[in-house]
Amino acid sequence: MRKIAERYIEEAAREGDPLPTVKDIKASIKKYRPAISFGVVSVALYSLLYFFSTDLTHLAQDSHTGQKTWFFLPIVIALIFSVIHGSFTSHFWDVLGVKAKN
Repeated sequence: MRKIAERYIEEAAREGDPLPTVKDIKASIKKYRPAISFGVVSVALYSLLYFFSTDLTHLAQDSHTGQKTWFFLPIVIALIFSVIHGSFTSHFWDVLGVKAKN
């Protein structure tokens, strides 16, 4: 196994492609951090929505039958999802290098 790794390192050094340094790895992690963090938050929000869907349905039925104080809850949830998922999508496409046409 070690010989295979040494052979790979030698081939990479001969081809002229420098091996990534710790500084390069830190820079790439820093570049991907917003996309990863917004992605994790987005997945967490979707899973929370899945697990609490019956409670949200019950609140919606209560607001329809007379408790009008819960009418703003779906609006707030949609706004939060829109902001978080939109930010994730923006950072995701930036990491891939896809830019909008001007």
